[in-house]
Amino acid sequence: MSCPVRKVLLVTFHGANYGMALQNYALQNVLKSFGLEVYNLFDKTPVKNRFVYVAKKIVKFFLALSGVKKYQPEFSSTRKARDKKNDSFYEKFLDNKIYITRNSILDPDNKARWSEYDYAIVGSDMVWHWSETEDEFKYYYLAFVEPEKRINYAPSFGLSKYAFENQELHKKYLAEFEKLSCRESSGCELLKNMTGREIVNVLDPSMLLTVDDYKAIAKKPDYEIPEHYVISYFIEELSKDDKRDYKHVIEKVAGGLKNIDVFNPNEKKYFATSPDEWLWLMEHADFIFTNSFHGAVFSILFHKQFISFERRAGGMHQKIEDLLSRFNLNNRIYRNDAKIPDGDINYKFVDEKLNSFRIISMNYLRDCLNIK
Repeated sequence: MSCPVRKVLLVTFHGANYGMALQNYALQNVLKSFGLEVYNLFDKTPVKNRFVYVAKKIVKFFLALSGVKKYQPEFSSTRKARDKKNDSFYEKFLDNKIYITRNSILDPDNKARWSEYDYAIVGSDMVWHWSETEDEFKYYYLAFVEPEKRINYAPSFGLSKYAFENQELHKKYLAEFEKLSCRESSGCELLKNMTGREIVNVLDPSMLLTVDDYKAIAKKPDYEIPEHYVISYFIEELSKDDKRDYKHVIEKVAGGLKNIDVFNPNEKKYFATSPDEWLWLMEHADFIFTNSFHGAVFSILFHKQFISFERRAGGMHQKIEDLLSRFNLNNRIYRNDAKIPDGDINYKFVDEKLNSFRIISMNYLRDCLNIK
């Protein structure tokens, strides 16, 4: 008599950038490879103050109409096309999607619904970053299932310390996990200081799959692409000085090759690229320029020569520093000092390190899931 398939709730963000979509896909597929049935849970809680949100939206809309370029992309048909493609990726590649509000999932009347799942796993960009209400803590710390069913895998922070007023809530819910992991070494240190416990430093979910796994779903975009090109992938608005500086770096390194600037709303043709199309572009690019964590991740997976630019937002660059230091690739960071990284990357060494980290990460997951 065969055992029933165990069911797992996966709690992540329904993200707008490529990294969030692909790390969701990766973790889902790793869990499926263990023989588990995965259900993707996405928080669709409305904004806290709907009136203020709508009022701000209206102001931005009229500013965009009046010619303020900063707000125009938010209301463009290009952004709608991009969002549609991103949603299509989720629909095609993620299983058993459940869109729900926090009020619904935490409602005691719905408790029986979640009892049918054997585990709940939380993990993705920023899930333990900050929260404004205790309901957010309860949701992202999986308080709607029994403590013995709660698993965390590679939560990310992007900050060096928690807001003082929230520390007791973090401690309260962290104590209810049997094991703790984190994606960044800085996050491991943060959790260790918070809990006094040992924290397992694991890979981002997207690095658990092989490059062949991604090639299998990569799709060539429908716009014209030259045989040789470079990619720019910047997920943070750049200052005028940075734009000028980075343009100089890119032109010097690219040597006249076409620059496909994805995630730039002003590049209408490229901005509507979907996650599976982005994989194809990354696979075939001659060089990659990025300030994104996952831009660096997929540069590594596809064995690309790349330059990582420093992030300006507080704490956000630390996660990239942590990633690159794992593979002795900190020399690939452009630190806004006119010293352009050069030389080829030794991917034989990188792959050896990656394989050893994969073993640690997969063993952590198997241990949490009681898989021998």
